[in-house]
Amino acid sequence: MNILLTNDDGIKSDWILGLFETLKFLGHTVTVVAPKENKSAVSHSVTLHKPIQVIQQGESLYAVDGTPVDCIYLAKYAILTQKPDLVISGINEGLNYGDDVIYSGTVGAAREAYMKGIPSIAVSAAMGDYQTVSSTIPKITPMLIELSKLLGDDYFFNVNIPNVENLDPEFHFSYLSKKKWEEEVSFLVKDHNAQYYAIGGHENKKRVPLGSDADILRQGKISVTPLTDNYTHYKVIEKLINNSF
Repeated sequence: MNILLTNDDGIKSDWILGLFETLKFLGHTVTVVAPKENKSAVSHSVTLHKPIQVIQQGESLYAVDGTPVDCIYLAKYAILTQKPDLVISGINEGLNYGDDVIYSGTVGAAREAYMKGIPSIAVSAAMGDYQTVSSTIPKITPMLIELSKLLGDDYFFNVNIPNVENLDPEFHFSYLSKKKWEEEVSFLVKDHNAQYYAIGGHENKKRVPLGSDADILRQGKISVTPLTDNYTHYKVIEKLINNSF
């Protein structure tokens, strides 16, 4: 299979390089087109107002001075000579579930590939042994690809892998959870008239809906959620069109 790898942690990440070597060992043709530097949480951003540098760092390894979405765009139209059979975005260092899919550059790259008609999977994992995770991905991707053929290709998959001992490669389908955040803004320093802050927070995990990605991960199982790029709220639009409100 002809596979394109990207991520948002950057091309130096052990997680994407480990997956690269694993997939090559299994006989796949693999190309990495990934950001030169860490681009976490850039969502679906695209570089439009400056030239984008591409540096070949080895055989089938390309570093892009841009975003994960830039990587997909350049891979298709400038770097690869043929359309890949599959795009895997990841392995991301840290889970991307629930509301994370809005902010995640990992998910953004998979979404861009899906929008360009390429089957795609976003893969994120809790901190742990990347070699174990890398060996798990090839075990689950064939099933996901077969499901895409059976159910159509109007979606892409978001995969999250927990950090547990004796990881079971069997995955469980789930829907997106709604994360509850305890948001924080921290004052850092004042420099003349400028003030500097850090934004962030932590997740309130007390309420986890059954069957959600958060629930599956809490059980120590691999979560798989099909996603699309359609943000239309159909129930509301039907009411508005039919004046039934």
